[in-house]
Amino acid sequence: MSKYSVQIVRRVAEKEGVHPTELDDTLGDVIDPDALDQLMMSLERNQRDSVGALRFEFCGYTVRVSAAGDIDIQ
Repeated sequence: MSKYSVQIVRRVAEKEGVHPTELDDTLGDVIDPDALDQLMMSLERNQRDSVGALRFEFCGYTVRVSAAGDIDIQ
């Protein structure tokens, strides 16, 4: 599976109808992509019943990544 940060950028670009490199902002402008990936991969490895979510704005969309690893972009 792709890193979470890569999935988010690809999905936002798809919603915008552009190539990921053509987005107006970079993910790093709003959140540390490496920290996001490390956090989510740590949760996957530990497979604990974690709850909660990380939410941030990116390119005009609200991105929500749940502790279970689900990505929702609205």
